[in-house]
Amino acid sequence: MIPPMFVGALDSGVSQDLDRATAALEESGYAGETVTPQFPSDNPVGGVEFTPVAERVQAQLKNAGISAELAPAPFATEIEPYVNGQEAFSMWYWGPDFADSSSFLPFGPGKKVGLRAGWEADAAPEIAELVTAAEDATSMDEREHAMREYATAMQEEGPFVPLIVPGINLASDSTVTNVQNNTNWTLDIPLIQPAG
Repeated sequence: MIPPMFVGALDSGVSQDLDRATAALEESGYAGETVTPQFPSDNPVGGVEFTPVAERVQAQLKNAGISAELAPAPFATEIEPYVNGQEAFSMWYWGPDFADSSSFLPFGPGKKVGLRAGWEADAAPEIAELVTAAEDATSMDEREHAMREYATAMQEEGPFVPLIVPGINLASDSTVTNVQNNTNWTLDIPLIQPAG
């Protein structure tokens, strides 16, 4: 849930487990209905188009026994249903509002993005408590521990599946210095200075 280079990021993601997926499907009452992943079709992120990623997700869902029919739409028509929590299954991107792990706490139950997914705080009270602990932690050690606990719980039981963190390439030449990546706006322009 928390990307690399942020405090609390886990060392590894989720591995496919078809046996566990089959058991979860049986428990859920899924009876073969077609799910409809919705996503913006005209807004690549970091050079990554949504459609090929969605096709890969569709194939993985099929392997797990879930029928999926992709539903791409332009960003302008897709954003409002997503923000208003009207999409049962969607693929979106999330960049931090500021360079801190707390930018990913809105995915918790009862929080902004969690609520978009219909995930109320009382649906996962243990994870809701982890969000509060992460929000309240003050020392770096407390924050790292709280963020890791949150990330672990979200990876184990949350309704969100982080798929990719697009790579970033920056290039410059010897006429400038301080060309640095920034997690919010990619290139930290005010830091750039003429060389020499």
